[in-house]
Amino acid sequence: QVTLLHLVDRLMERQLDAEGAALLAEAITARGITVRLGAASTGFVGTDKVEGVALQDGTVVPADLVVVAIGVRPNAGLARAAGLAVNRGILVDDGLATDDDSIFAIGECAEHRGSVYGLVEPAHEQARVLAMRLAGKPAAYEGSLLATNLACSRRAHSRRRRVPRPWCCATAMPASIANSSCARAAWSAASSSAIRKARCSISA
Repeated sequence: QVTLLHLVDRLMERQLDAEGAALLAEAITARGITVRLGAASTGFVGTDKVEGVALQDGTVVPADLVVVAIGVRPNAGLARAAGLAVNRGILVDDGLATDDDSIFAIGECAEHRGSVYGLVEPAHEQARVLAMRLAGKPAAYEGSLLATNLACSRRAHSRRRRVPRPWCCATAMPASIANSSCARAAWSAASSSAIRKARCSISA
């Protein structure tokens, strides 16, 4: 039995709207995984080994194994030691320059307009902008769209016959589902034959 605890009121809240998150939760639940949203954990229960996860509402979820997925934290220690401006990440402008205009930062360590993305696609977009700037071409990074189009169905077409098979398709953010550590951990933990046969395609 697998239980997915999520702090916010919907799954993948940075990538999905309420409707898309509900579809994802439904698809995960259909695979025998219990989804609990708005679940704030306060600690682990157990002496020699973990026996449960204590929640803020006073309940305890029994557990033999706990997978903690907390996302990405920027490693800005070197920049901070060098005297660069750092908040959650290394502060950069639309040209991806730090407060020292000879030093640039991109990817998961960079904070642009208050956002630290922690995703692959924004890093690719930042790299393209910075490459153009370093080549002497005008370019500016104005932020990344964190939208994901998620479609879930229980039927897939077979050339011989129609076979009920769970499948999902995500577009617009290639790394969105692959980098969703909560969803990945839950799907891996419940690796039933149905999930192993699930067909997932991710495209740009």
